[in-house]
Amino acid sequence: MIFDLPIISKLREVLTNLASFPAFFFSVYILIPITLIVSVLCLIFIFRKINSLEEKTVKMREINSDIVDGAKVYLRDQAKTLLTVLAILFIPVGFTGIDYLGTDLLSRTIGFLLTSLIFLLGSLSSLVAGYIGMKAATKTNILVVEASFDDPNQGFRLAYFGGMITGILNISMFVFGIWLILIITNGNAYLMVGYNFGASV
Repeated sequence: MIFDLPIISKLREVLTNLASFPAFFFSVYILIPITLIVSVLCLIFIFRKINSLEEKTVKMREINSDIVDGAKVYLRDQAKTLLTVLAILFIPVGFTGIDYLGTDLLSRTIGFLLTSLIFLLGSLSSLVAGYIGMKAATKTNILVVEASFDDPNQGFRLAYFGGMITGILNISMFVFGIWLILIITNGNAYLMVGYNFGASV
């Protein structure tokens, strides 16, 4: 193997040991899906609640518009930087999975491509989570300022809910990606590590 990562061997060993416990089956096939469904429902509820609120004054709307424009520029620049990093890391990350299917040339090529694509998928999930989180944050910021003038406790609650969107979304997308790879590939460590790395870029 070109890139022999000790973490992959360790992860495979841990997954093999865990699979023998009944709690593993319960967690993978019952607990995680229920948790993901509840997380999505909470996200929808919180996002709709925040989206239903409007800025009370024209001045606040103008300030919010400037903040949204700045956030869009930031996200566009971040996406360009991410694409550059992905282009650099695509091949090295792909090499970590060349032994995924076997040792012949075709198997290694497919393993390389699968690992690289899963890496890109992890990065894309991180980008989507960042975009939605930024949309929620820019909407919430002005609402928090307005609410805090009248009732600081209400402002704190809005800020808390706005932060929850980003937190729940990031973790939910990460868990969903790992869970899907675990189910579809029967716990393939190469792809799980590729997805993890992509999501953390």
